[in-house]
Amino acid sequence: VSTQSTGDPRPIQEIITSMVEGNIRVSVIGLSASVQIFNRVAAATGGSYHVVLDEQHLQELLRFHCTPPTATPTMEPTLVKMGFPPHTSTGALAVCQCHVDEREKCELTTTGFTCPTCKSRYCEVPVECRLCSLTLVCAPHLARSYHHLFPLHLFKEVEMGMGYGRCAGCEGELSAGDGAVSYQCGECLKLFCYTCDLFIHDMLHHCPGCEGS
Repeated sequence: VSTQSTGDPRPIQEIITSMVEGNIRVSVIGLSASVQIFNRVAAATGGSYHVVLDEQHLQELLRFHCTPPTATPTMEPTLVKMGFPPHTSTGALAVCQCHVDEREKCELTTTGFTCPTCKSRYCEVPVECRLCSLTLVCAPHLARSYHHLFPLHLFKEVEMGMGYGRCAGCEGELSAGDGAVSYQCGECLKLFCYTCDLFIHDMLHHCPGCEGS
């Protein structure tokens, strides 16, 4: 947002109240001077408001907003019917529905993702089937979005003292002595070393101890 004024069709407080009741989170990136009403809207809806300082700061803010926010307890779950089309290669020729309206790209093909409901063929997913309106996705797409909505809880630091133990991740020996710490999952109570703790939270996004128990 670069403007320093607003044109509201009705009182701004009514608009803010309706957004709060609708669980709408509003975040604003300001390109000019700070505007109080934007700060107020972001604070009331649980979003964030930042004013860009320079080009690098703008890039950092955009990267921050690229990550989906954590799901709130007040969000009502909704079921979305999805299909997981296999990527098949058959001898039968078919037209890819992705480019059926594009004369230059429309061509017959023997490979692609086949809709499990109507058997239409697509060259890439995710996509909404043009014939049966089924949302077609791959399992990795859901996995990448899940850990953003429901992040893994932080592990608790535990002082090892003179105790002895092994990491539940790499099975390496945990450091012992004064000041030595390990990281314990609050659910399965398994201990992990520092390296495994970083890998679990940055890459794996689920506790291997909880998955194995």
